[in-house]
Amino acid sequence: MSGLASLLDSDLGRQIIGGISNETGTSEGKTSDLLSMALPLLTGAMKKKRIITARRRRTYECY
Repeated sequence: MSGLASLLDSDLGRQIIGGISNETGTSEGKTSDLLSMALPLLTGAMKKKRIITARRRRTYECY
């Protein structure tokens, strides 16, 4: 997760935050805070989906 957190602190991350902030009409600070909270949840959900998908593949391969 530290890789994603460091991305938000980079020049590219600040551009991304600025773009999202402009699109949503929120401050860059609030946008940054929201992304900092949301990224762990999103990556956790993607990891869970990957695990479930892998289990389904193994189940289908058995038949």
